[in-house]
Amino acid sequence: NKNPNLEKLIDYKKTDNNIYLVTEYCNGGNLSKCLKKYIQIFKTPFTEEIVQYLMRQILNGLSFLHSKNIIHRDLRLDNILVYFNSDKDKASLNMLNSKIKISEFSFSKILKNPSHQLTKSIVGTPLYTSPDILDGMVNKTSNLEYNLKVDIWSLGVLCYEMLVGYCPFLGNNLQDLYDKIKQGFYSLPNTLSKEAASFIGSMLVIDDNQRLSCKELLKHDFLNKNVKEFKHLDAMDCPGVITQKGHYIIFNLRLNQPNNQLDEDKKEIIKPVNTPEEKKVEIKNTPNC
Repeated sequence: NKNPNLEKLIDYKKTDNNIYLVTEYCNGGNLSKCLKKYIQIFKTPFTEEIVQYLMRQILNGLSFLHSKNIIHRDLRLDNILVYFNSDKDKASLNMLNSKIKISEFSFSKILKNPSHQLTKSIVGTPLYTSPDILDGMVNKTSNLEYNLKVDIWSLGVLCYEMLVGYCPFLGNNLQDLYDKIKQGFYSLPNTLSKEAASFIGSMLVIDDNQRLSCKELLKHDFLNKNVKEFKHLDAMDCPGVITQKGHYIIFNLRLNQPNNQLDEDKKEIIKPVNTPEEKKVEIKNTPNC
């Protein structure tokens, strides 16, 4: 593998009972730890400039996998490693002087051809899992069909987490998580840019046919425009959006746009609940967690 954004396998050793993989060393740990430490120090999630820089690299690696018809199936911050260019950059958490490596390919699968559909394979981590696979986890479906686009959903979740500081969907258990996703709504802080909102919305779409591919995402304004030119996502400038105390804008997963046709009773159901103050409950006893 010559892609700079995929963890390299250097060697392997076999014993009677185990296989040991020797991979390249990444001095920054994983993105999850970096994000948590960044929030502790700077009291804010990653900036849009940092996320733009990191997402370019992640998409470069994922695009290479997809070009080889490989689905990762477990994309999350814990499985993305960070290498800082110097000890000084590591100490100061200078994410703009780091390199990203996608790792952990134990759930990966090679497709026979681009249009081939996988069946009967329920894998992944629930908080990052696409609705189609999550449906199989909850309802124990055995006739699943999905393709490369499951990685795009996971990519949207981890991008949201880097920008907002927590996952777009949280639940007390697997069923609760699935129910929240099925409602079809998620919230964004109105401190984000319109480019960031559009970028996330291009991935967090229930219909996988409407999710952008890696190549399409790499052409998105969020990755190609200068961050200083981004437009502010202001609730006052977005007619019809619902705000919660001026801090959130509710987006419709099915329409991939701000929602403007909700009854009063539905507003209570979808009000932003995934705030930092809400306790994140560990999901246990679920397949392949």
